Amino acid sequence: MLGFFNYTTWLTYLGALCGLSGVACTAGGHLTAAVILLSIAGLIDGFDGKVASTKKDRTDEMRRFGIQIDSLSDLISFGVLPGVLLLGFAKQAFPDLSFYVFLPLTCLFTLAALIRLSYFNVSEEVRQKEEGGIRKFYIGIPVTLVSIFIPLFFGFSELLRFLIIGRDASPDLWNKGFFFFYCALLAFFGFGFLFKKFKVAKLHGKKMFLLVALGTVAAVGVFISAILNA
Repeated sequence: MLGFFNYTTWLTYLGALCGLSGVACTAGGHLTAAVILLSIAGLIDGFDGKVASTKKDRTDEMRRFGIQIDSLSDLISFGVLPGVLLLGFAKQAFPDLSFYVFLPLTCLFTLAALIRLSYFNVSEEVRQKEEGGIRKFYIGIPVTLVSIFIPLFFGFSELLRFLIIGRDASPDLWNKGFFFFYCALLAFFGFGFLFKKFKVAKLHGKKMFLLVALGTVAAVGVFISAILNA
């Protein structure tokens, strides 16, 4: 059977399944569930590389496969899912408009994520041959950061909506405002994926848990807002 099926890849496969499940949830109109799955995929991505590095007898083929499968999983979870979510939020805010009106931004965002991940794979192989060791910083915004900031934005806005207008008031105007802010957020990240002057430090060791903690807070915030607005 093609591929590698050991504990070094299980988390990556699980992250890809979370991304696919999030796309399915969005298609079914379950947007909150899709955002929660985006958060979970981000948390998984924070650990899959650490788990893979514990296998000391990894061959070069296994290592290179891990790089490729991780990026493909990231494309689904952090490239495709946020883009599809935009179409879900558009349908919620503008139910009378065709989704084709909003498709270009979805495509551009996903394309930016695809280009970034492909470029990262090439540059990472070159870097490991020339430098070795652990990467110290990223050029451009890593795609995985959307799994923190989109849920934070969604959870905060849903909580704010509950506090301001309650769950019984008409949310039409709020949904439109949220949608335009979400578009701006995707545009910022899509541009940041490819902008070379953005340099983001890669967190290691205990500092990595800062991102994990932030991602956990984002996921919990989305869950709480879903309960309040149910």
